[in-house]
Amino acid sequence: MSIWTSGYVTDVGYTFGFYPEMSPASLTGALRMSGHDVRLRDDFTYCELGIGQGVTAALLAAAHPEARFYGNDFNASHVLHARDLAAATELTNLTVSPASFQDYVNDPDLPDRFDVIALHGIYSWVDGKLRDAIREFIDRKLAVGGILYISYNAFPGWSAMLPMRQLIFDHGSRGTGSAIDRVKGAIAFVEQVKQLGGGFFRQNPAMGPKFDNLKAMSPAYLAHEYFNQVQQPFYFSAIAEEMSDIGLSFAASANFVDRFARRTMTAEQRAFLDALPSEIERESMFDYFANQVFRRDLFVRGSRPLAPGQANSAPGQRFAAVKPLSEMPEQVVTTTGAASIKRESGEPVLAALLKRPSTTEELVAALSGGAQSTLNVGHSLEYLLAAGCIVPALPAAGEEARSRSTEVFNRHVLARSAESSDLMYLASPVTGQGFSLSRIEMQFLEALAAHGGAVGDWTAPVWDNLRARNERLLKDGKPLASDEENIADLKLRGAEFVAKRVPILRSLGIVQ
Repeated sequence: MSIWTSGYVTDVGYTFGFYPEMSPASLTGALRMSGHDVRLRDDFTYCELGIGQGVTAALLAAAHPEARFYGNDFNASHVLHARDLAAATELTNLTVSPASFQDYVNDPDLPDRFDVIALHGIYSWVDGKLRDAIREFIDRKLAVGGILYISYNAFPGWSAMLPMRQLIFDHGSRGTGSAIDRVKGAIAFVEQVKQLGGGFFRQNPAMGPKFDNLKAMSPAYLAHEYFNQVQQPFYFSAIAEEMSDIGLSFAASANFVDRFARRTMTAEQRAFLDALPSEIERESMFDYFANQVFRRDLFVRGSRPLAPGQANSAPGQRFAAVKPLSEMPEQVVTTTGAASIKRESGEPVLAALLKRPSTTEELVAALSGGAQSTLNVGHSLEYLLAAGCIVPALPAAGEEARSRSTEVFNRHVLARSAESSDLMYLASPVTGQGFSLSRIEMQFLEALAAHGGAVGDWTAPVWDNLRARNERLLKDGKPLASDEENIADLKLRGAEFVAKRVPILRSLGIVQ
């Protein structure tokens, strides 16, 4: 490893994921629901440190055409992909740099201050000198009133995982071939240790299922998570202290499931937390109840509080549905327990949002005949957010301009899906987030727009494309052999797509 990369894996590209917690609407929604009166101007500035393949930054830039987005990455292949994606989707508001964290702060092309700085995972993967450079960047570049999103591997949940990580790292470091080859070899080696009854797995029974989950993950992701020379989980209190030293204060968790997990604790546990004298202590102790493995934190450089009683209702905050009623779960399971909601409370809120994205006030007005109070609507919104049925949305103003920009981005992603499954997110002008579709669903959407008509009319071209590439559908883990079987299965999937996904896509402004 060169000094330039400081032990960070650069010989294999990172995954092509989109991280919804990093979207502006999600950031401000989480803050407002935590009592902070935070809003972003239309022309806000946003910087992602460690941009990876650039998928999140590019999608956000497409969904916020008046804002300016910047990012850096010291993997040259990442920078090239991010720049190519920006060019292919006609983005003029995304600038990507190959500068190191130490040099990036002095880049003359950067604005003086950013309204948002975000970094996903990278803080746990780089050494102390680079973390110092990251904090210097945040200190010098985050505006007053600005938002910092920082996610990182966390203690105490990572405590038992570090020995397994070291085993993977040590074996992979001695291996040969590409990083992907070494990942596969290391996983096979650890599997052998597990099958031979290694005492680590016997005395840490939770590690067996964790390792089984790990085996199903992308080798590219595992290379970055397990092959970096640095793997540093943090206690929340340590991160809070480091951010406090540069004038930032903890504001909220960016993850709606983690936020909801307080509701799934026992009454005694909640009372114990509430009795602690500071927010930092309460947040730190929550991690012990949750055995927290990964944190997504929001820090602010100053904020205005909402009026008392407004936090749960988040006045003016708009929400949008991303799942149909049939997929609303009966309970939400978190790291501290599970909680259910009365269907007569949750279903009307989700049904109203399926009709149109709405603010809390609009929901209360629309459901007033059902005796839905602001407090009840607020509780239902928290449940639906944690269940992944809804997401925070952008204001209605500016949606037309956002639609023009996201349409260009989505056309490129749909065209790319004919040959590749790397980009699996379409941009919504309503939420400013990505909406995930499978590769087949991407092709359904493109064929439906081109051909229309009955399901069989637009699933036939999808099959023609798959057959031309010698691809077959899988059913029960096995490929379907005949044309007739594949066409029949495509029709079934197509009918479900029209019934469940197309209405959501229309509501999100992805389909007109």
